[in-house]
Amino acid sequence: MAKWLSRRAVSSSNCSPASLTGIYDPNGMGAMFFAVLAVAGQIVDTTWCIGVVLAADRAGAWLRRTGIRRRIERTLSAILVGLGLGLGLAADAR
Repeated sequence: MAKWLSRRAVSSSNCSPASLTGIYDPNGMGAMFFAVLAVAGQIVDTTWCIGVVLAADRAGAWLRRTGIRRRIERTLSAILVGLGLGLGLAADAR
């Protein structure tokens, strides 16, 4: 066990549920606040995921066009040929 982690630090009251009494009260408005916060988080997450799916669908439709596909294949082919030439020249230099 590390020197800074003493028995006193582990058994302190900072880790007990009693330290949350000012923040979270399961019988009071704290429970309602956390429930509303959880629902709001779920709504935001769901909306975000739906937006990502719709954007990916539109991007996929755009990328499937023949002109775009040809341009992507030409660009990637040029990059691969360039990397191969660079690797070949680096091997000859040794």
